[in-house]
Amino acid sequence: MIVRRPTGLVYWRAYRAGQLLWSERGSNLVVDAAAGSLARIAAGVGSVTSIAIGTNGTAPAGGDTALTASFVRPILSAQSPSTGVARFNWRIFAAEMPTMTAREIGLLDDQGTLIARKVWSTPQSLELGIELDGDWSLTF
Repeated sequence: MIVRRPTGLVYWRAYRAGQLLWSERGSNLVVDAAAGSLARIAAGVGSVTSIAIGTNGTAPAGGDTALTASFVRPILSAQSPSTGVARFNWRIFAAEMPTMTAREIGLLDDQGTLIARKVWSTPQSLELGIELDGDWSLTF
C-alpha cells in the first residue's frame, strides 16, 4: 500500500489600518512529525490549535520540528469545506504583532508539535500595527 503524505496550502494577508499591504498563497510541507499528531487527531485525542510565525528562512524539510524565534497564536476556527480537506482560519491582531522579520509560518497541534511549515517567498518586516490573517488547508 502506498500512503500519500498530506499536502497543504497557506493563504495570508497583511494589513495596516485596514489597507492591504501584501498577500501570498503557497503550498507547504507537511513534516514527518505530523504522522503522530494526525494519528492522535484521528483518534479524537488531539487537535490543531495554533499557527506560529518565525524567523528561519531555510527551505522546509521533512525533519523540521519547530520554527525559530516563533510567535504563536490560536486558530480562530476550523471547517471541512470538502471531502478530505481541513481548513484552519487564523489572525494575528495589530495590537499583538511582534517586531520581527518573518520568514516562516507553521501549523501546530495541541501539544505544540509542528504539523506543517511554509517559508515566505520574501521575508516580511512585521511590527506593531500590522495585522495578519489567513487560512491553512490540509488535504488528505
